[in-house]
Amino acid sequence: MTILTKPYMQTGNAHLLPIDRNDPSLVLYLPLWYPHGDMTGSTIYSYDKNRRTGTVSGAVWGSTGRFFDHSNDTVTIPNTASLQLTGDMTVIAWVQPDSNSDDYDGIVIKSNQSPTITGWELLLRSAAVGFYFVIGNGVAQKTAYGTGGAAIAAGTWYQLVGVRSGTTNSLYINLVKGTDGTSGTLVDSGTNVVAGLRTGQAWGGKIGEICIYNRALPVGEITRNHQATKWRYL
Repeated sequence: MTILTKPYMQTGNAHLLPIDRNDPSLVLYLPLWYPHGDMTGSTIYSYDKNRRTGTVSGAVWGSTGRFFDHSNDTVTIPNTASLQLTGDMTVIAWVQPDSNSDDYDGIVIKSNQSPTITGWELLLRSAAVGFYFVIGNGVAQKTAYGTGGAAIAAGTWYQLVGVRSGTTNSLYINLVKGTDGTSGTLVDSGTNVVAGLRTGQAWGGKIGEICIYNRALPVGEITRNHQATKWRYL
């Protein structure tokens, strides 16, 4: 299969990747829906310029991404220097929670939690409270959070965009900005990037795609990303 790419595609095609995979700030791109052996097996290969090798445990492939069983399903990308972010960053994930999703379910994380979070986490706090984007330095942690305007609903797709810019954490849910977390520092955890599991707290539902950038995406780029990718989910 020929891999075709074009930045900011506005229309859907199952064999076109809508993200500019040659962007030097894109340190990880996992289109988990992509219908190619690079994404459908138990060993996967990222579509950023780094071509990282990842391992899938249990999460079942489908045309809108991987399904995680709220037990122990994971996608793991090994820790490397270019993933050890301590400054500005952006993490994006398309997710669809199922009826089993509950408190602090890990969506995409690169952290440890002993005793306080070191690194960063994108997670579901609860249906009422919403999603969290958390950064920490092992001493203190700061959280941006939001629901996108309504309680989180099972079976609904959400694009989550966590942005670290200077000392401010922001979280966008389907382009709706939540409540910022301010101050604090980000220290790399030295751990792998893991989708689907936070220590003892597993994600239930689908994850469609994941992007991580080593810069803070401005609102205009967040909007273009949403426009380029939403057709698959909404």
